[in-house]
Amino acid sequence: MVAIAQAESHCRIDATGDTSLIYEQNGRTYGYSVSVFQVRILPGREKCDSHDLATNVSCAYRIYKSQGLIAWSVYLNNKYKEFL
Repeated sequence: MVAIAQAESHCRIDATGDTSLIYEQNGRTYGYSVSVFQVRILPGREKCDSHDLATNVSCAYRIYKSQGLIAWSVYLNNKYKEFL
């Protein structure tokens, strides 16, 4: 998971990505990704919309438990291996 965090954000707590995927739904913005693990903010993940490290790790863990490592594109494209 450390290699994934490095590949996603270089372990930057303040990182925001995927801004080209932003969309509006019910008056709220979704689609972007935040913090170390670049958790994508989707409906149901509103509480993950934080650059707080503990929040980001907790959200990433919940995603991992439900989807496994395939939830991270850097795992699928093997970019994380550069950081092993």
